Amino acid sequence: MTFPGNVWAVARPDPIGDAGVSISTAVQLSRPPGGTGSSGLPIVRATRNGQIRIAYRALISGNTTVRYIEWSGDINQDPVEVGITSENLASLSAFDLDGEDRPGIVYRVGDELRFARNTSGSWQSEVVGTARGASIEVDLTFDAGGAPILFVNGSWMEADGSDLYVVTRGSTGWSSALLDPGSPYGSGVLAGRDGLGQIHVTYAGLVAGRRAVGVPGAWDVNASLPMSRAVIDRPSAMVLGAGGEIHAIFNGSPMEYGYFDGCTWSLQDVDETGPLVGIAAVDGKPHIAYHKMAPSGSTALELWYAHPTQ
Repeated sequence: MTFPGNVWAVARPDPIGDAGVSISTAVQLSRPPGGTGSSGLPIVRATRNGQIRIAYRALISGNTTVRYIEWSGDINQDPVEVGITSENLASLSAFDLDGEDRPGIVYRVGDELRFARNTSGSWQSEVVGTARGASIEVDLTFDAGGAPILFVNGSWMEADGSDLYVVTRGSTGWSSALLDPGSPYGSGVLAGRDGLGQIHVTYAGLVAGRRAVGVPGAWDVNASLPMSRAVIDRPSAMVLGAGGEIHAIFNGSPMEYGYFDGCTWSLQDVDETGPLVGIAAVDGKPHIAYHKMAPSGSTALELWYAHPTQ
């Protein structure tokens, strides 16, 4: 099955039957007016009651902009979609929900990094700072009180390099500080808040993956990661649980699933190889979607799904 350049939802038949997915279980979610599809991968989040929220970069009349989708998760119901900004050449950087399921989106227009939020029925955006260069990486989460926290890697404000900055908003505006001054590298950043209110940040250090845990101004930058393929690796996807547990995926050969119970890590092989697309943890069990090369030397990519057998 192939899809045009839009955001789709695909459900697995229940019962599975022939173990395949038919077109009758897929629905197109993105429907930008006058648009020709999406540009880049969407960012998907689930609300506390299981509904779906999506931010994506839309291509409309030759220009790119950022749009937001709310969907019940019912394959028979249409989603609700709105535009976040009318500015041309906007690009999506990060998206997350706070503890009350209120969405926040980080996007770029030129060298400006902007934060948009909908807390009372309408979207408002503000400039966070200057992010130079195409290699800027950004992730977003919220503290337990709903305040946004950005993690920015690359040429941030007047800095020039690949250090990882924590960017927060106070009463006088936005400010930033290095997350890990002892590690002069911070690519591949992933951030999230667990059910205990602690924020977890994983990233690539100079020679190995690193994980920081805490809150702005009080970080433990030496939190553990598993020994994956003879090196301490950083995950390419991460879902945090209510009690501080972590579900994570480590790309490579093989692709591995890591589980942290709050004290120790365990690893399981998932597949021989496969670039990651996404991960979800439902009822404490991992559900993993990922890309694999099609067989017989084809250059096409197939979408696969993996989950525990027990």
